Amino acid sequence: MQKILWTAAALLSLSLVSARAADLTLYPSFAEIRESVQVFGSHFDWTPAADSSQFLIAGSLDLSDPSVTSLNVSPPAPNILALFEGKQVKVRFHDEFVPAKVIKADLSLFEIDGEFVQLGGAEVLYPNLEGVRYAPTFVWQRTGSATQAQLRYATTAVAWENTRYTLNMPDELSNASTPSSLIAWADIRNQSSVVYSAPKATLFAGDVLPQIAPYNYQQAQNRNINSFESTPGSTASPRSGVSSSGEVGGLQRFEYPLPLRLEAKSQLSLPFIRSSVTVRRVLEYTNEFDAEANFKTALQRTYRFVAPQGLPSGSVTVRENEQLVGQTDIGNTAQDTIVRVSVGKDFDIKINRNALLLERTEKIKRARIVFSVKNTKSRPINLRLSETLSDKIKLEASGAKGFKRVPGAFTLESEIAPGQTLSLTLLSTEVF
Repeated sequence: MQKILWTAAALLSLSLVSARAADLTLYPSFAEIRESVQVFGSHFDWTPAADSSQFLIAGSLDLSDPSVTSLNVSPPAPNILALFEGKQVKVRFHDEFVPAKVIKADLSLFEIDGEFVQLGGAEVLYPNLEGVRYAPTFVWQRTGSATQAQLRYATTAVAWENTRYTLNMPDELSNASTPSSLIAWADIRNQSSVVYSAPKATLFAGDVLPQIAPYNYQQAQNRNINSFESTPGSTASPRSGVSSSGEVGGLQRFEYPLPLRLEAKSQLSLPFIRSSVTVRRVLEYTNEFDAEANFKTALQRTYRFVAPQGLPSGSVTVRENEQLVGQTDIGNTAQDTIVRVSVGKDFDIKINRNALLLERTEKIKRARIVFSVKNTKSRPINLRLSETLSDKIKLEASGAKGFKRVPGAFTLESEIAPGQTLSLTLLSTEVF
């Protein structure tokens, strides 16, 4: 019997490598990896892990060696089975592995016991895979002496996948602005079989859109390489979580200066924010102005607070007195900007909008609109009404306090005591 050296499980193990020491720069959809390498002789070769090459971002690969003259790329084997045409392998046939001769690889055509059998998607055992490349090999031609260099590349296999926020508040019986805690974690994803051991990590939040495309091996042949200067390491003192370190090129930069290990095929969560914020609970109504619209609708439950630092986009879980009361998403938010978290409609409080057309001619339209909201809760509520409208429409308001006319809209913010009803009357005039 022919000795079988490789199985499907053994093939997978080829891509598993020991931890790679690297600096990680993480973005929302990809990462830049920087590894220190020793280069010497007339060329430097680099072959990524078998399942990592598919994630490389074209044009991102660089070697910081000023003596480099060109880069050659040897692509991997397009089809391992094609390398064995006319040779013997073993294939699973009728629930057992049997000897088979590969007749036509692209058709999955085999000869078994003198008969030709087509086995699409067959499980194959190969006798020997020495010299078979599972990933492209990059070869830099160089003229310099031995030196320490930096290998840099961008990959979609590693990314800052999400930021998870939890807004914790005490019991809502008190409707005043409430001291609360904002806790966040940054989730880092590694889809590859490579284990990364990083002395620190840098995270960038913002709109970063790399030109993600399959690596074009032909265009990479003999491409000249532009060298870059190595980035100095951070001198920040160790901290337990990610901290903001300012703005770079329109992106918000964050640092995690402690060593971390990113395992293969895994997700790592880093402590991102732990801050005290003052949260204001608000029931909201927003719409477009219509002089003739009549309806009754529920108010939106929202929470407002000032961002204690730049907040990357992510998911938010809201808890009242340890009880989950809603989840939503927020976008990228600058420091000291008001964050509005809307988690759904209020169960029992609704707003009534009653409109009456008073006059309509070819030159003018006049109407009276009455808003009313009754607080049926046992605690005060904060109410915020807003409708957008043309600046050509004139409004006269009466009834409730807190009405404001702003460019392109009107707003009303007011507190309603338990059992009380707020009423706002607007007289609108539009001249054509």
